[in-house]
Amino acid sequence: MELGILARTFDRDDVEQTLAAVSEHGLQWMQFKLPDPSLLDQPQTERRAGLRKIKQAVDDRGLAIAALSATYNMAHPDPSIRRAGMNYLEKLSQAAVDLGTHCLTLCTGTRDPDNMWKHHPDNRTPEAWEDMLASVEEALERTQDSGVILGFEPEYHNVVCSAQAGRTLLDTMESTRLKVIMDAANILLYCEPNDMDAVLTEAFDLLGDDLVLVHGKDFLQGHTGDVPFGQGMLDVDLYLSLIEETPYQGPFILHGFAEEDAAASIEFARRKLQGRGKGSHFHA
Repeated sequence: MELGILARTFDRDDVEQTLAAVSEHGLQWMQFKLPDPSLLDQPQTERRAGLRKIKQAVDDRGLAIAALSATYNMAHPDPSIRRAGMNYLEKLSQAAVDLGTHCLTLCTGTRDPDNMWKHHPDNRTPEAWEDMLASVEEALERTQDSGVILGFEPEYHNVVCSAQAGRTLLDTMESTRLKVIMDAANILLYCEPNDMDAVLTEAFDLLGDDLVLVHGKDFLQGHTGDVPFGQGMLDVDLYLSLIEETPYQGPFILHGFAEEDAAASIEFARRKLQGRGKGSHFHA
C-alpha cells in the first residue's frame, strides 16, 4: 500500500502549486478537493475543459486521486442546506470520472448549523438519524449513473459516531456503493487509553470488509488538530496490522498535521510501512 496525503495539507494559491507540493514529498496518491466548486456550474464545454485541465496537471505530476471530497452536512437542521449539498454532490459525482477517481467522501453530518464536524447533543436523536439516512439514500440514488462509491467516516462528532453506528448504516442501506473510510483517530478520540486496542480491534471486526479508504491521522485524547503523525496516542503498529487483515488494497492517506510537520510525518509513515513483515501489501 502506497502513501498519500490530503492535498489541502499544502495551502497554495493554485492547483499546480498544490500538486507540486504533493509530488515534492515523493507521494503519488492524494485525497483531493475541487478548488473552485463554481466550475461545476459552468456550461458543459467549459466545465469539461476545466476538469480536463486539472486531470492533465495531475497526470503530468505522476499523481492519482484516491478520493474526491464531496462532504456537506447530511444532517443539517435546515433542509434547504441539505438540498444544496446534495445538488453539489450529484454534480461532483459526474465530474469524478473526468478526474480519474471512483470515490467520493461523505460527512454524515451534525445538528450544529455552522460546522459539520462539530458535535451537537441532538445528533443522537432519532430525527437526526432519519434525516441522515434520507440524505445517504438520496445520495446513492442520485449518483447511480456515475457508479461512484460513497465513503463515510465514523466520527464521534457526527451522527454516525462510532463503528457500531457505521455497521448499522451499512446494514440499513445494503448498497455495494456505500463504503467506509477508516480513521482510527476518529474512532478512538475519547477512549480511555487502556480501552483503545479493544475498541479499534472491534471497529475492524465490524467494518474491515467494507473499507474504501484508510486515513493515517494521529491524535491526543479529545484532540486531532495539528498532531504530527507518530507523535500522538495512535498505536500505529496495531493499526497497520489490522488493516493488513482486511481485503483493503488502496493507499494510506495521511492528514491531521500542519504543513511544517508534513515531512516528518511522511518519513515516520514510510518507516512504519517499510517495516511491515514479508508478504505485507504495504509499500512505501
